[in-house]
Amino acid sequence: MTYHLQTPDYLCSNCKRAFIPFKKDIRCPWCNEIENSSGEYYGFINELTYSMRVHKRMYGKYRPPAWLLSSYADYIQEYTYTTFDYLVSNPDKDIESAMKFLNFDDEKESCYVQKILCLVNEKDKKLSKNGSLRSFIKKCLNIILGRFSN
Repeated sequence: MTYHLQTPDYLCSNCKRAFIPFKKDIRCPWCNEIENSSGEYYGFINELTYSMRVHKRMYGKYRPPAWLLSSYADYIQEYTYTTFDYLVSNPDKDIESAMKFLNFDDEKESCYVQKILCLVNEKDKKLSKNGSLRSFIKKCLNIILGRFSN
């Protein structure tokens, strides 16, 4: 079973393009307007990191064998999983070189996704360094069970 974040698409109030406002007063990657979302997306980086680790544990790769793209968050997950699988296969590469591998047509989206990938990378390193497998699994289960209780 794959771990989709179930994050609803957020549309910029100015340009109406989808993105994930994962922190307070984030600028829209396309029109550069500051967005003041309600805060429901602030846990996105944590959840994205957890989903990546769950898939790695379940499938041996970050990107699961079957992945449905039905929301902008699914696309961000796809970019993240593909990038981290690429980095595992190419340990001499970094996120910037992996971005070239993803081959974005839109420079603004490329910069936005790269910011997310760097934050996920930082979070993943912290979890690897500080978090035991037991506490990681507990956090994942709490997130997953919390979704089913709503």
